[in-house]
Amino acid sequence: MPKGVSEDRSGLQENSHLRLDNLTPVSFHSYADIREKKSVQASIAKAFVEARRTGAVIATYPGEMPDALDVAYSIQDAGIALTGKTVGGWKVGRIAPPLIAAFGTNRIAGPIFFDRIVKGVAPEVPLLDGFAAIEAELLLCVGRIPPPDLTIDQVQDYIDEVRFGLEVASSPFPGINDHGPAVTITDFGNNFGLVLGPQIEDWRTRDLLNAPVNLSIDGAHVGEARLAQMLEGP
Repeated sequence: MPKGVSEDRSGLQENSHLRLDNLTPVSFHSYADIREKKSVQASIAKAFVEARRTGAVIATYPGEMPDALDVAYSIQDAGIALTGKTVGGWKVGRIAPPLIAAFGTNRIAGPIFFDRIVKGVAPEVPLLDGFAAIEAELLLCVGRIPPPDLTIDQVQDYIDEVRFGLEVASSPFPGINDHGPAVTITDFGNNFGLVLGPQIEDWRTRDLLNAPVNLSIDGAHVGEARLAQMLEGP
């Protein structure tokens, strides 16, 4: 083979080697960081899923608390995958007004698993040594996915059904709501189940936001308000 060709190949090999030496450490370092973060997120998700499965209490948060929604939802996604369950719906929670600017949105979401949706009778409230609550809700059955940025009037075309219902909010971590919305997201948005109540047949023609709501427990009247007054508005 001509000498000139051999020298050219050596030059190319040297240049390629130099380029690899320059790039490889950065590439491997970034990959290691990603793997470590994913491992930490999976560990947090596993701790919550196992605690829910066994009825155990998580006294302290099982890892570094996320402070960003994308990280929080990655942990939630890992938890959903670990359960192997089908998601039957989503709870939507409000972010407190002072935190909206920091997180860039005013809502969080968490999965409601299909096997935890019941009709008419509330299941036993679990994990009383963690966090547990029953919350009255309006339930929306969305027939098709709407585009973003719709008005209240426009979004009604995508809703098939409206019901009263109860959310069973529960987490094995007692402080699930004490450390900001990102932490709440990581344990399925603090949801454990959903009770389907009666349909609101005339919801399209009623002013639901200003409708009076009364709450009774075992027949005893304990409070009343209007929907629009809840948490500074729905």
